Amino acid sequence: MTILKALGAKRDDYSIAPAIDSANAFARERLTDILVGCIAPTRVFCLRLLAMSDQKSNDHLHGITLERIVTELSAHFGWEEMARRVPVRCFQFDPSVKSSLTFLRKTPWARAKVEDMFVRWKLTGS
Repeated sequence: MTILKALGAKRDDYSIAPAIDSANAFARERLTDILVGCIAPTRVFCLRLLAMSDQKSNDHLHGITLERIVTELSAHFGWEEMARRVPVRCFQFDPSVKSSLTFLRKTPWARAKVEDMFVRWKLTGS
C-alpha cells in the first residue's frame, strides 16, 4: 500500500492493493511509471486495469471461435463420429461447417455438447 499512498491514492483505491502488493518487482516499476503519468481521475482506472491484467481466465474456450471448434472437431473426428456423439441433423445429413455454425448458434444445448466435446478432446485427447 505504500506505492498507493505515495501516488496519492484515495481509500477507495485500496480494494485492489493485494493485487499490486503481490506483483513482482518489474510489474511494480511499470505500475509506478504508468501511475505517475496518470491524472487523479484516471489513476483509479489505471489501477483497475493493472489488477484485471493479472487475472487469468479459467474458461478453456476463451478466445476460441465456434467456427474453429467445429473445423478442428470435423478434421479430427470426422462428421460421422461427431454425429454419433452429438446426434443432430447438421452433422448427419450433408454436413458442412456453415450449416453446423448456423444450427449451433441457434441451439444452446447442442452448442454446449459440441463445446464440451472439444474441451474434453483438448484436455484428455479423446
